[in-house]
Amino acid sequence: MMSDKVNPDGTFAIQDLAPGRYAVSIDGSTGPWTLARAMSGGVDVLDELLEVPRDREVNDLTLTLRDRASELSGTVFDSAAQPADDRVVVVFSANERLWATALDRVQATPVGPDGRYVFTDLRPGAYRLAVVAGVEPEEWLDPAFLRQLLPVSVPITLGDAEKKTQDLRVK
Repeated sequence: MMSDKVNPDGTFAIQDLAPGRYAVSIDGSTGPWTLARAMSGGVDVLDELLEVPRDREVNDLTLTLRDRASELSGTVFDSAAQPADDRVVVVFSANERLWATALDRVQATPVGPDGRYVFTDLRPGAYRLAVVAGVEPEEWLDPAFLRQLLPVSVPITLGDAEKKTQDLRVK
């Protein structure tokens, strides 16, 4: 369990943590702050898991918070250039290695009645964006499903706290 506060110098301690691999996150009650990066050993452990070894303490975990959210939005149009609302938009990391470990880099949202979609708080990076119909709940978390989307997906890069619009067309 994490200490009940962050020390004045910005440090914190987690006591009695068993060796293993851990996902790093912060409590959702931190107001406008979100976790941007969690670096340990030169690796962003938000994309990997934090390795806590048996034989030493982890003393180099650096958490970076941000108070501005990124946003990726747009409108899905059908072949007649009308908003299409019966679809789901899937955004996923362009790096296939991250599909299984960085689940915050794989998301889906239904298209609204006006054809609009929006993703908030995506972390910076290269992504693929695809429109699908008839998707099962959480099917987009399956790497085999994401591989099928690659040929019909659109590449997009999102910077830190960037707001970007990408309209999509379906056939």
